[in-house]
Amino acid sequence: MRMNLLLTALTLAIAWPLAGGAEEAHDHAAAPPAQGVAALSQPLREALSAEMQAVQAGMIGVIPALAAGNWDEIAAIGTRIRDSYIMRQSLTPAQLEELHEALPPDFQALDARFHQDAAMLIHVAEAKKPELVGYYVGRMMEACVACHSRHATEKFPALAAQAGAEQHAH
Repeated sequence: MRMNLLLTALTLAIAWPLAGGAEEAHDHAAAPPAQGVAALSQPLREALSAEMQAVQAGMIGVIPALAAGNWDEIAAIGTRIRDSYIMRQSLTPAQLEELHEALPPDFQALDARFHQDAAMLIHVAEAKKPELVGYYVGRMMEACVACHSRHATEKFPALAAQAGAEQHAH
C-alpha cells in the first residue's frame, strides 16, 4: 500500500509538469505589479514616447545650429526641451498625478537634472559660448543614457548591460 502511494505520488510529480499542470498553477500566481513607465496608462505612455521623440529631434537639431553659430536656434531648442515639448502642455492634472506617482524618484531626479541642463543650454547659447553648449548637450545625453539604462531597458536592451556595469562598479 505504501509502495502504491509512493508510486502514485512519484508519477504525479513527474507527469503533472509534463501535462501542463505546473504551468497552469504558475499562470494563477500573481505577477509583480508593473513599475515605472510600465505602470503608466497607454495614453500617458504614448505622450511620453512623443515627448522623447521631440527631445531627440531637438538634440539632433543642436548639432547643425552649433556648427553654424545659430545661437537663437539653440536657445529655442533648449527652451522647448526645458518646457517639455508636449508633456506639460497636453497632460491633464490627473495624468500629471499618475506620472508623478508611477515614476520612481530616481527617474524624476534624472528628469529634473535633464531639464536644468536644458535651462543652462539656453543660457550658454544666449552667451554664445560654443564649448559650453557642447558641455550641456553632453550632460543632457548622459542623463538620457542613465535614464534609459535604468528605466527603459526593454526599449533599449543594449543599455541593460550598462545598467549592470554601473551597479557593480567600484
